[in-house]
Amino acid sequence: MSFKIIRWGGLATVVAAALYIVTDLVTFFLALPQGPPVGALFQAIVTSVAQVLLLLGIVALYAQRSEAAGIPGLIAFIVTFAGTVWAHGGVFWATLLAALGWILFGVNDLRAQVYPRAAAIVLIIGALLYGIAHALIGSGALGFSPIYIGAFLVFNIIFYTAIAWLGDNLYIRGSKASTEG
Repeated sequence: MSFKIIRWGGLATVVAAALYIVTDLVTFFLALPQGPPVGALFQAIVTSVAQVLLLLGIVALYAQRSEAAGIPGLIAFIVTFAGTVWAHGGVFWATLLAALGWILFGVNDLRAQVYPRAAAIVLIIGALLYGIAHALIGSGALGFSPIYIGAFLVFNIIFYTAIAWLGDNLYIRGSKASTEG
């Protein structure tokens, strides 16, 4: 039974990451040229759904590797989960905490070797870029030029693609375990 729950958590992770990517793309290509009100409601609804799914996914991603991850993995999980919850509330430093948590999650996974090594490396790079981009937006350091917003979009896509990769691996692994067992 726990394999099924973890498997569905992997699928929730993939869907959450896809929703975040779609929201970013819609906001970039449709809402930005027409002004914030056009995409605000869409973004609020979709990101709220994605947030819930991602939190379920984070629990499943950790549950799959909890024994191999040890105490460092638990710390990475707590930082990632707490940062992700608070970041949805628009707290600037929480986005950086979430990025740090995902970096720790990736580093710990390189050690625990539960998910593909390449996925963990892309997660670390993606989370680092995500954190830097959000720090620069939060500080207003670079303004909102189209080049900067485009780079921000690419960084988010790299980050969420890595999360989807982990979730997909979890979903596929859970599928194989349920058919073999």
